[in-house]
Parts: sequence; C-alpha cells; structure tokens
Amino acid sequence: MKKYIFIYILFYFVQSVSAQDSITINKNNALEKFDFHFFVDTYFAYDFHSMKDSASKARLFATNSMYNDEFRLNIAMLSIDYDSDKLFSSLALQFGDIPQLLTPINKQFIKYIKRGYFGYRLDKETFVKFGYMPSYIGYESSLPAKNSLGSVSVAGYFEPSDFIGIELGRNFTNKLSGSLYCFNAYNVISKNNDNKAVGLSINYKPYKELNLYYANSFGNESTVDYKQQWLFYNEFYLKYSIWKIEMVGLIDFALQTNSKSSDTTAIAYMNTGMIQLKYHAFSFLDVTMRGEWFFDPDAFISEGAGNSGDHLSLNGLAVGFGFHPMKNIYFKGEYDFLSSDQEVFQNNSKQRNSIVITTGVTL
Repeated sequence: MKKYIFIYILFYFVQSVSAQDSITINKNNALEKFDFHFFVDTYFAYDFHSMKDSASKARLFATNSMYNDEFRLNIAMLSIDYDSDKLFSSLALQFGDIPQLLTPINKQFIKYIKRGYFGYRLDKETFVKFGYMPSYIGYESSLPAKNSLGSVSVAGYFEPSDFIGIELGRNFTNKLSGSLYCFNAYNVISKNNDNKAVGLSINYKPYKELNLYYANSFGNESTVDYKQQWLFYNEFYLKYSIWKIEMVGLIDFALQTNSKSSDTTAIAYMNTGMIQLKYHAFSFLDVTMRGEWFFDPDAFISEGAGNSGDHLSLNGLAVGFGFHPMKNIYFKGEYDFLSSDQEVFQNNSKQRNSIVITTGVTL
C-alpha cells in the first residue's frame, strides 16, 4: 500500500511541474532559461624540499595545484543550469587533477561530475534540492577561481567535500537564510558511505559589510564491525569588509565518540581554522595573506594523512596576489609555508616551502 501511495505522490509532483513549466518550454525564449558556462584553470607549483623523482610528484595536503614541478591542468569544467519559476537544475562536468585526485578509489564513477541536482520551489522563499551538490561546509572552494589564493588552507583540505542527498532551504528574511540536509557523504572526513548523516546551515548578514555563517553535520562514521562512532562536525566563519579590506575568520570544531587513541571508549576532539586578509589595491589587483592551523591529536579526521601516524598538527602561512586583466581572466601567484611537528613532508622534512602560480578563464 505504501508503494502505491508513493507512486501517486510522485506522479502528482511530476504532473504539477509539467503543467507549470510546459508552456514556458514551448515558448521561443525557452533557451533564456538555460545558462552555459565554461571554466578552465592551469597551474605550476614547486616545493623546495621535494625529491627529484616521479614517485614523489604529488603535493601533500593540497586541494588543488596538486603536482610538483609540472605545468598541469587543475580543472576544466562545463556547466549547464536551468531556472524557471518552480523548477531549477544544474549539471557540471569536470576534468583535470582536482577530480582525479580528490575522488576516492571506490567512488571513481562520480569523479567527472562536479554537481548534478534538480530542485523545486515550494514557494517564493522555500525550495528543496535533490542530487549531487557542493558541500555547505567550508568557506574555500575546490574551484580555484572562487578563492583568493591559488592554494586552499589545510582547514579546507580536511573539510567535507561534495555530497549526494537532499537539501531543504528557506530565506526567512533578506538577511537570514537556512537549510536542512540529509546525505551520504563523499568527502575526506567520511570513512564509509553506509550510514546517513544530517546537518544544517545558517547564513546571517545583518549589514552589507558583515556576514556570519554556521554549519554542522552529524552521523555515525563507524564501520559495520566496529562500535558506533558518532561524528559531530561544526563550522563557523565571519566575513567583514571595510574600505578596500576584506577579513575572514574561520574555525572548525569536531568531536567523535569512541575514538581517542589512549582510550577507545572516550571522545576525541579536533579543531582547525584560518584567518585571511585581502586588500583590493586596484580593480585589477589584490593582495592576500592567510594564516592557518590544523590540530587533530587523535587523527580521527586526518587518519594518518601524509604518514603522520596517530596524530597530526599543522601550521601555515601564505602570501600572494591576484591579477585580473579582464573580468573573466585571472593570474594568481603565492608563497606557501606549512610546518608540522612530524617529518610528514618530502625528504623527511617538517616543513614545506612552495610557490604556486595559477591562471584561469571563465566563459
């Protein structure tokens, strides 16, 4: 009986969408509801402590610009978006180092898809989305064009990435919006895809210059053969702009049950974050400085990344510029320093000194 009720509801939903959108689709201006975009980003990165062999080309803790001492393609992406009064959707296909290296081996089937979802507006201020969507946790993006620098902080590296699931969102006022989520996680912090997770995000912009954002996720990260490990991941960031200066402060805090190294029945904790200052010197030139840290003493998030063992602590500083000769073209250059209390980098080093140069175009 439940199956027939579900089929009836689905049929009614499809019919209602078709009735409202079919007239529009038959009009001559139907293509105006579609947007097509193309984006490509290339890079060159060089780590001064790296080994000179092909087996050590991959740069540790890099979300983009991932290979050392080579001119390479970060990403080439083609997107198609549709938007009508009720129905909207988005599909983006991607190629390059970012989808190749960030997709786990057991989930390679989805590596060429950056996003693929559709949504329905329940009213003017409320919507529901289904499908494969960018993560709602994280200020920085795996798309280099959206970041001030050519690299991403270690906080961004370990944050959840794209996910597949459901989002229910609402704009409460022109200053306050929020969403609820239920999903399977395709991200760094997820150890499995068998258990579901839930989360929420709240975006508050009381003034034009100030933006406050909070998001979280909650789910069981344990495998079938192990005790339950409930992960509660939280993020908060503040963005403030004054004159030509843009300031961002971000902190992530997570805890997980039954995960402490010294006592597997105790709760383990992690924190990470960054502080970023950006100065818009001219309309075509900006300068950015970023300080960052990552502290995971029980490695329940980092899980021995970079052969770090049962804990990981990182601190870093990056300084760079962005040059925009045209609105849709950019060149970025930076110096990036990252250090650890362990020898996790190339040549048994505790430090990584890098230069990163990226260039991209959006059409």
